[in-house]
Order: sequence, then structure tokens, then C-alpha cells
Amino acid sequence: MRVKRSLYAAMLCVLAASAARAADPAMPPVPSGPEIQQKLKSFQQMATVLMVAAHPDDENTALITYLARGRGYRMAYLSVTRGDGGQNLIGGEFGDELGLIRTNELLAARNLDQGRQFFTRAIDFGYSKSPDETLRIWDRDAVLGDVVRVMRTFRPDVVVARFSTQTAPGQHGHHTASAILAGEAFKLAGDPKNYPEQIKEGLAAWQPKRLFLNGGGGGIAADALDAIARHHMPGNERSAFPASDERCLGRAFAPPATAGCAATGLEIVGAEQHDGVSPSSRVPGWPAGGVKTTKLASVRQRRYSWGPKRL
Repeated sequence: MRVKRSLYAAMLCVLAASAARAADPAMPPVPSGPEIQQKLKSFQQMATVLMVAAHPDDENTALITYLARGRGYRMAYLSVTRGDGGQNLIGGEFGDELGLIRTNELLAARNLDQGRQFFTRAIDFGYSKSPDETLRIWDRDAVLGDVVRVMRTFRPDVVVARFSTQTAPGQHGHHTASAILAGEAFKLAGDPKNYPEQIKEGLAAWQPKRLFLNGGGGGIAADALDAIARHHMPGNERSAFPASDERCLGRAFAPPATAGCAATGLEIVGAEQHDGVSPSSRVPGWPAGGVKTTKLASVRQRRYSWGPKRL
């Protein structure tokens, strides 16, 4: 009954807004019925998730879409750089011009998957052979402060790192560095003694409850995220998973993504103190026991698969 009343009230708002826009064409466009329904669904959820990676093409758009549109969570992607050191297959823009193009591509992707977008001051200076080189050129402390600031601003319950901290031959130093920064910021953001200038500016310390490593295959720990948020929303909704429209990298020419079964992996590598959960010590590339602020009880590794029926 409450849902029907909410939808009825939303319809009245749409009609009123349409009438107002007809009188003033300069007003922003009126949201569609599905857009309004999506926002109403999101009102039922309290969970917030932040994904962290290095470049504009590194995010897992399927996971962002699933959590933002399928589950109704507040979702954001933090790209440490703007991709200004990348390649351009369809034009002559490089450097700052390419960074501007890729920034707008990310903003367009977030408009589709309903996530928010954040960046840091780090410059994409091209391929890096090691995270040490990357963090030295980026100015580790300054960029780490940017990541901490985003966590304190967006206040995520869960942080998802797209890459491991493990170095391997051929591994891009930017990728590894983004994981290192995610893990360090996870530990630092909750203590007001760290980056106190942010506290003086009005930001409050914020400690996320989980840090996950998002790898390929093996299923998605969506139920684990539900347990963290404690706001599980059952439903039958289907959702398409749009890939980022990375035209400058040629990605726009790939076959369009369609709704269907998909799989990704989420491993716990960090947990809030006194939370009763220990990160898995079996995750490659992370310290034994993962990133944690105190000694915690052990927990079994969990994996889940999902598809349209789970959405």
C-alpha cells in the first residue's frame, strides 16, 4: 500500500514538473518513470560501496550496475588518475586533452550505471614498472590524503579494490599502487589524527567496515555485502551491465553487454576493528590476515554466483 502511495505521489510530481517545464523550457528534463522508481527503490537501502582503481577503464561496471541499480546501494568509483597517459585509437588527443576526454567518458558511464565518480590529483604518466616508482612520482602522501578524503566524504560501508598489492612481471605499477592506497586509506580514514587538516575543514573521520579485493571468476559475495549492510532487498529485477564507453581505447566497438548470468570475485582483505570478522589470509598479494586494525576471529572464505534470478 505504501509503495502504491509513493508511486502515486511520484506521478503527481512528474505531472507538476512537466507543466512547469512547459512554461519554462530552460528547466532541467523531467526524470522518467523508471528513473523515479529506481530512486524510490534506493530509498529503502542504506549501504554505501566505494570501488578504487587506477584508470578510467579499470572499474568493474557490471558490479557497479548490480549494486547501484540492482540492489539500490549508493555506489561510487574512485579512479586515482584521469587516464591522461593512456592511448587514443580514434584521435590525436593525448596528455591533458585525452584526460579530459576520458574523464567525460567516466562521467557518462556513471550516468548509465547510477554510480558517483571521484578522482585524485595523481597524474597518469604512462606505463610504470613498479608501485614504488608510481607512488614516488605521484607523491604518495598527497595522493593517499586524497583517497582518505574521498572515504571521509562518501563514507562507504564497503571499499572494493580492483587490484592486488602483489607485484608480478608485466603488472602495471599504477594498478598495484591503487590497491596499496586503498588498503592504507582503509586503515587511516577512521582516525582523526591522520590528515587532521581535513578534520579542521569539517570532515569527520570514517571507518569502512570491509575491504574487498575484486578479482575475476568464482562468483560475487553479494550476500556478504547484504550482511554488512543488513538491508537485504529481495526482488526479481533484471539489469543490464553497461561497459564504460571508452571510445578513445576502442571499447565502444565491442559487442554490447546484455543481461544474463555473470561472475566476479570478492575476497575479504580488511575489516573494521571489533567487527568479529577476520580478513582471509589466503588472498594473494595481501599481508597474512589482510588489512585490519586489530586481531579478529577467523572467517571462512565465501563465494557466491549470481544471475538475473538473483537480481
